[in-house]
Amino acid sequence: MVDLARVVDARVLRGRALGRMPDLGGQANEVAIRFHRDSEWSVASRNDDVWVWRVHAPGERAVELFIRLSSQLDAVVDVVIQHPRDGTSWFGALRELQETRDALARLRWPLASNGGVELTLVTANDQLSLMPAMDLVIYARSDRWSAVLEGEGIVARETAPPPLWLPGKVPWSPAPELSAALATAVERLELEPGE
Repeated sequence: MVDLARVVDARVLRGRALGRMPDLGGQANEVAIRFHRDSEWSVASRNDDVWVWRVHAPGERAVELFIRLSSQLDAVVDVVIQHPRDGTSWFGALRELQETRDALARLRWPLASNGGVELTLVTANDQLSLMPAMDLVIYARSDRWSAVLEGEGIVARETAPPPLWLPGKVPWSPAPELSAALATAVERLELEPGE
């Protein structure tokens, strides 16, 4: 795997050494700037026969990771969406993974901008959840996700770093564009209202 931070550093240094502006338009630099490596980490634990990974990344990257990691699930998934702003939830059993991924990928921008929605995909051996605060939680019957997360550039830690701040108990602000995007995804996946 290519270390994008080194590629960017080498490009910037090479440009300065030649007395010209560095080429900052490449994909490697865009990824390195938008998704800061040090802010992406995971902590794994094991409870009996279930592994748990708590994954932290900046908002947009967390949504991107959720979509990318979902490709590692079985071909058929159960879908649960909870929207605390509206007090609504939806459920769909035995949905095709690719169609589900396509529908949820369309939520990327409104979700990354607003947060506050829980997306969960469940199979017989894995559960992948994007939490309202934009962290990921993975439950699995094997430790295979450690290698998958490492492949995504997520740094494994023994413990989570202390939070820089804690959100208060403030209600979620309205997000009409997110609500509209959720309604479209729910309709496309033919999800049923939850409890």
